[in-house]
Amino acid sequence: MNFKLFGGTLSALLLAAALTGCSPSTSGTSGGTAGAGSPDATLATVGSSSVTRAQLSQTLEGIYGEQILPELIDTQLLTEALKAKKGEVTDAEVDAELARIEEQTPSVKKTIEAGGARVDVIRNQIRRNLTVQKLLTDGIPADQAKEKAFFTKFSSYYGTPVQVRVGLLAASTKVRADQLERALKAKPDSFAALVAEQKASKDQLAARLSNADLGQFEAPSEFGPAEFAPLGVPPQALAQIAPALAPITKALATAKKGQILPAQGISAKGPFLIVKVVDRKEATKPDFAKVQPSVETDYKMAQKAEIEIKKNPGNPQSLDQVVKQVITYLAQPNPQTGQPGVKAGLRDALTTILQPASNNLLQSLRTAGTVQVSDPAYKEVAKGYQSLTAAEGASANSAAGNSAAGNTAAATTTNSGTTTTNSAAPAKP
Repeated sequence: MNFKLFGGTLSALLLAAALTGCSPSTSGTSGGTAGAGSPDATLATVGSSSVTRAQLSQTLEGIYGEQILPELIDTQLLTEALKAKKGEVTDAEVDAELARIEEQTPSVKKTIEAGGARVDVIRNQIRRNLTVQKLLTDGIPADQAKEKAFFTKFSSYYGTPVQVRVGLLAASTKVRADQLERALKAKPDSFAALVAEQKASKDQLAARLSNADLGQFEAPSEFGPAEFAPLGVPPQALAQIAPALAPITKALATAKKGQILPAQGISAKGPFLIVKVVDRKEATKPDFAKVQPSVETDYKMAQKAEIEIKKNPGNPQSLDQVVKQVITYLAQPNPQTGQPGVKAGLRDALTTILQPASNNLLQSLRTAGTVQVSDPAYKEVAKGYQSLTAAEGASANSAAGNSAAGNTAAATTTNSGTTTTNSAAPAKP
């Protein structure tokens, strides 16, 4: 799954970590020895020479400085704006959002477990996202009765559906697929051994696709191209896979743990896939008391989202219709690159709907005249933070209003099927 947030992709965030050097919680040790987060810390040793964090930071700034500096400035602008309203984002709120993201995106969980500066960057980015949410919903009061009604209406987004973890056994020919099926019928526990055989075979495609355990849970309905993108399937072929996998998707809805599904060809000529259900988690029903803090945030965002939706009569007038429309869109593969769509939830959909309002918020902060970029090397960056005259401000607000009134579905196309934002402002996870 792709992990993207307000302010850029995860890869961009990791670049930001390198550019900012040590994290706030890290310091050098005494005696002149560089601490793990110190600019002088050794990242690699080549013979008798060292590569330090400072060298990495200098190189990355030289290449990506004009991209990352606005990210850092914008984050500070948002933080100061929330402070001015006597608001804050607590560590507990960051922890709760991080837990939600980890559950939704296994790759992020692995990054967190690895530790290091990347964790600080992810936490800081989450803090920024929550800051934007609080600024956008400032003035919208909490109302537990209305939140509970909202929760009841959107309860399907708070529970978890049936989830399965699967293994793949692939063969390029029908003859070999039949052989594998016969072997599995004779010895059902031989799946992993047969995967090992295929990986060691001369069948390069089967070797690449076969995997005894893909290592993550997905709703059965999501089994599709996303499973194959990391396995080396060419992008142009990904879009053709989904229809062929429909029988597997249907069978996974009721398949039990340990069950092996019949071979299914992606085309008449192959390759052929045999899927095993490695593990299964049954659906869970949401409990309002446990998710109430998250519901409160979503409820407030939904109130703001409904305002945005009503700005254009071409949008569906029902919030739940727009949410479904956005989630469906985000799940579609990118037709240009073949990259799979993303698994989006209610929060992701609301974030996408609020993209114009987020853009307007950040643009107003950027042009308030509070930012001075002192390094002449970044004069192009400085242009984006110049204060506006009254006439310019009126013109910008008019243009922003027109953007905000745009069709919600059309607005979601700006980043080709990913829930993210560009470096300038929160946008379409």
